[in-house]
Amino acid sequence: MILAKSLLKDIARDNPFQPATSVWRAVELARIINAPFPEGRGLDLGCGDGSILQRILEHVGPREMTGIDLDSRETAAAEESGVYTTVYTGRASEIPEPDETFDFVFSNSVLEHIPDLEAVFAEVARVLKPGGTLYFTVPATTFPGALYGPLLPWQQREPYLEMMNQRLAIQHLFSPENTEAWLAPAGLEVEQSIFYLRQGVVRRWEFIARMTSGVLYTVLGQRKHPIEIQHALNIRSRRKGLLAAVAVFLTRLLAIGVLDDEDAEGRYTGLMVYAKKSVR
Repeated sequence: MILAKSLLKDIARDNPFQPATSVWRAVELARIINAPFPEGRGLDLGCGDGSILQRILEHVGPREMTGIDLDSRETAAAEESGVYTTVYTGRASEIPEPDETFDFVFSNSVLEHIPDLEAVFAEVARVLKPGGTLYFTVPATTFPGALYGPLLPWQQREPYLEMMNQRLAIQHLFSPENTEAWLAPAGLEVEQSIFYLRQGVVRRWEFIARMTSGVLYTVLGQRKHPIEIQHALNIRSRRKGLLAAVAVFLTRLLAIGVLDDEDAEGRYTGLMVYAKKSVR
């Protein structure tokens, strides 16, 4: 069994100047790695720069993977990563592959950003083989309620949550019920929905982000999403050197106390979903 704290160092090295995201990802990827990861030929939907899948495959073994992402800067890095046989720049609702190409489609913390989920799930069903698997992670409807909220006691919670939605570019939050409703018209049937990402982890992420990306977001007038800020500052790629090493050390220090009890009782804020395409 892979523990989140054992993944954190490598994840932080991939993106040393994204400490909040690294803490979140360490827990998320530990869950993904310890769960059954599909076999066969796969599509990484919203592949980013490929670093997330690269870390997963180091533990679950090689897969023949295709990647797709809307951001050409990310797909350029994904191509260089060597993780994928093919990488496309384009929309998840327009996958340039023939029908019934993939044994599985994987997506990590991406679907919540896409407005038209029905079109995406229909396209996923098209490129999946009969009986193929859709496996994804998303924030749950419990996510907003788990946040600390505004710092000052006289500030209202609702404007803070609206700001967080805008900053994180969240279009949808997921529950087992609305997930089934979105998937069913595409002929995708939910086999299992698993809650993960304990409230304590999300609150630690929120605390770290408040001091880092949250400050930059505010300084820039709340007009750019975190990924745009990271690209503008050229801090999204893997770095070496003393400053990066210090950043990794601080990330691990800030994560102390929240990575060891993910199976404890309490509120969970993420949803991991396994769905199958009908064989009919």
